[in-house]
Amino acid sequence: SVKAYVDTEVAGASGDWVKISTVNASGASSADFTDLSSTYAAYKIIYTDLTNSVDSIELYIRTSTDNGSTFDSSASDYAYVNGQVTTSGISAVTGSTGSNVLRINSSNGNATNETHSGEVTIFDPSNTSYTNIVFNTHMTDTGGAPRNQFGSGRRKSTTAVDAVRIFPSSGTITGTFTLYGIKA
Repeated sequence: SVKAYVDTEVAGASGDWVKISTVNASGASSADFTDLSSTYAAYKIIYTDLTNSVDSIELYIRTSTDNGSTFDSSASDYAYVNGQVTTSGISAVTGSTGSNVLRINSSNGNATNETHSGEVTIFDPSNTSYTNIVFNTHMTDTGGAPRNQFGSGRRKSTTAVDAVRIFPSSGTITGTFTLYGIKA
């Protein structure tokens, strides 16, 4: 896995998104961001031109409460809902009230030009209430068709979240992940 450490001394006016760090994953099992704190009210991860080594993967997120030493992975740690728009219309609304991951998207292809890009927003992770997460992605599916997948979820714990991991259901990922923060 590849890690980026958050610089809590980054300057930024209230209400402005501040670039904090970038992970350039190359054949990595995950992209991790640690040292999330109350410095920012929300964090946004933007990933671009992500490719995967295995066809038809899902992309997941997990959170940590010990700065990335471990990531929460019990059977009911997360709840989420996903929807998607394809060339056939809106379809495949799915979700879970108890999962060991928060699913960002699925059916990511790995042929030439079957990349995916998206954003994940993590709201107030240092608060001692459930951490809410929203995501919106564009990807090319295993048949080469465009697909927009979107949704939201939460970490079902009142312990402050201080790290996040984005990872594929199998294989490795290559792409750029950039973390931003917004001050309250």
